[in-house]
Amino acid sequence: MALIPRLATAWKAVDDTTWEFKLRDGVKFANGQPFTAQDVIFTFCRVMNNEQSIGGSYPAVVQKFADVQARDGNTLVIKTYKPYPLLPNDLTRTAMLTSAA
Repeated sequence: MALIPRLATAWKAVDDTTWEFKLRDGVKFANGQPFTAQDVIFTFCRVMNNEQSIGGSYPAVVQKFADVQARDGNTLVIKTYKPYPLLPNDLTRTAMLTSAA
């Protein structure tokens, strides 16, 4: 089954352990803040640094990340420790938080 673009409009494997995601322009959170690559990084960092247990598969996905960077406001680059061909599929189950929270 093909993934349907939502918050990310395009994604590609740059190499075995690097993915690039283009984020949809014009998306806003409920508080009116624009959705950017920095919000994605904030969300991933919050999951990785949360001292309390977070349910579901979200922590297991984020723990596979070696590095996450914003190339620009709408481009996210994720490096994983090992090849992770299912990353785009696994990210469909994640919610994003605004870094303004």
